Amino acid sequence: MDELVKALQLKSFHLLGHSFGGILAYEFAKSKLADGNAIGIESPYKCLSLILANTPCNMQTSLDECARLEEEIKVEMTSLKTLSKSDSVFATAIKDRLRKRYECRTQDIPEPLVDAIKNRGVAAWSGPEAVCDYVAHSPLSQSCDSAGYGLPSVLLIRGEFDFITDDCTAGWRSIFTHNSTSRGNAYREEIMQHCAHYCHLEDGQTFGDLVKNHCFINDY
Repeated sequence: MDELVKALQLKSFHLLGHSFGGILAYEFAKSKLADGNAIGIESPYKCLSLILANTPCNMQTSLDECARLEEEIKVEMTSLKTLSKSDSVFATAIKDRLRKRYECRTQDIPEPLVDAIKNRGVAAWSGPEAVCDYVAHSPLSQSCDSAGYGLPSVLLIRGEFDFITDDCTAGWRSIFTHNSTSRGNAYREEIMQHCAHYCHLEDGQTFGDLVKNHCFINDY
């Protein structure tokens, strides 16, 4: 991220991350605060705002919620298993219903998502279990002088049916409402109706408007 900002010669920018990408965005913003405070100088660029789309602050809670939702679907579809000829048919039906209810509520998987899954590789990402111990912490919890700390204004976007439930995102409220230097709304949540985990693909117009407005009011 540092190299990208330098290559583009950015002095300021808004940072958006989706799902685990939101965790990376938060950790990047937090690391810049810690680095600048430790050496006593301000960063050469400024992150004007953060947008965390469908981002958990506790990965284990996220995994637990996913397991709970999957179990609920299994119970719903028990009758289907008795009619199916194999466990594989049952497992496929569960996966399909889980996807359509809690991941992406479009009839077919959007082509950008198909391409992203196909090309994401296996070496760089071995699954959420690999980072199950991640819990977001406030910059103030680090062993540094708290003077000068301040996170940018934050917009959290989550789908009404997102498997990233309210329990998965609750910790962000404490972090951002206590550690923001924003003169406006330090932390705001938007729940996109009828959407799940891929809000930007399920309702691009509403998602785009939320992002545009958030950037506009924090573009200074």
